[in-house]
Amino acid sequence: MRTCRKCKQWGLEFSRNYRPEEFIEGNPKAPVWLIGINPKNKTGFQDKRTTNDLKRYFRGNDIHPYFHDFETVSQKICENFGNKVAHTDLIKCFSPKWPLYRNFDKNAIIKNCSEYLICQIKKYMPKIIICNGADVSKYFTKAFNILDQNETSAIINVEGNDVVILFSGFIGRIDNYSKKRLGKEFERIASERNVF
Repeated sequence: MRTCRKCKQWGLEFSRNYRPEEFIEGNPKAPVWLIGINPKNKTGFQDKRTTNDLKRYFRGNDIHPYFHDFETVSQKICENFGNKVAHTDLIKCFSPKWPLYRNFDKNAIIKNCSEYLICQIKKYMPKIIICNGADVSKYFTKAFNILDQNETSAIINVEGNDVVILFSGFIGRIDNYSKKRLGKEFERIASERNVF
C-alpha cells in the first residue's frame, strides 16, 4: 500500500495501491483534465483499484454520478471521458463532504496535497484544465498568480508549456446557464487548441 499521512491531524489519510500522484481516472495523457476538490466517500475508505483500474475507469458501469452533470456542459466532454478527458482531484484523500468539519484547515490541506497535483501536471502536461469548484479555482489563481479574478479562464505556463485553466463553480451546484457558458468556452478553446 502507498500512503500519505500529511493531513492525519484533520482525519485524512491516503492508503491505496498507487501513489497520490498516480490518482488520475482515465488516460493520464488526456489533453483535458477535470479537477475536483476531493473524492467523496467515507473518511479512510480503502480504494482497492490499481493504476490500470484507474485508466479503465470510464469504460466500466460503476462511474460516479458526478460525471453525468457534465452532460449539460458539453457532449464533447462526455463523449471523450477516459480517452481525451481525464479526472483527478486537488485533494487525493476521501471524505464524505468538504470541508470535513468546522475546524478543518482546508488551506493547510490544499497546500500539503497540491504538490501531488503539480507533479501530475508537470508529468503529463494537459492542454486544458477545468476547475470544478471554487476551492480548485482559487487554488489555481493563487498558485499561478492570476491577478484578474473576473476572468473565466486564464493561460498558465508550466515548464514552458501553456495550459488553459477554465474556472467554474461546482458543476453539481451551478445553474444550467453557467454550465452552458462553461461548455461554450470550453468547446471554443478545445477547437482553437485542436484537442478533439
